[in-house]
Amino acid sequence: MEIIEQAAMELFAHKGYSNTSIAQIASAAGVSKGLLYNYYTGKDDLLKAIINKAMGSADHFFNEDFLSQMSAAETISIIVNGSLELYKANPAYWKLLTSLMFQEEVLKELQPMIAQKSQMSYGLMIPIFEKLGYPDPKSQALLFGAAMDGIFLYSFSVQEENHFEHMMNYIIETFSKPYHNE
Repeated sequence: MEIIEQAAMELFAHKGYSNTSIAQIASAAGVSKGLLYNYYTGKDDLLKAIINKAMGSADHFFNEDFLSQMSAAETISIIVNGSLELYKANPAYWKLLTSLMFQEEVLKELQPMIAQKSQMSYGLMIPIFEKLGYPDPKSQALLFGAAMDGIFLYSFSVQEENHFEHMMNYIIETFSKPYHNE
């Protein structure tokens, strides 16, 4: 299954979901279409399996019980560095996820799943910014999420590893500071 999912990720990210056929995925994976259909009912099922697997791998970085034992600054550092680790472990997945955001027909299908994970992440960040004393922790959590999304999008367009690492460190430095009304 891993080789099938990896081949699908690469093709979906580079050719687009709609422009990729089951036959192309099977060929790229070096398996028959019949074997592919033993594991997945079709492209939709395969894509959902890829997204679920990758989102599941991120769950240990967003474990509320674990993170609640940390200071707010430590939690932000763990989340940012964990995201960086996940990105480095599977850049093809993140490229796929980013490309799917611009494919409306696919996004409609995945929206409930993505929205659920986004809400979970957003809900986790609000108490962190409350601990840091922000007067509007909800907006700060949204800004943090937008900054993280922006860095990943930037990394795909510029592909400068040094800039990416620097920006992730800057996110930690910027967002882990307690609020000061100046």
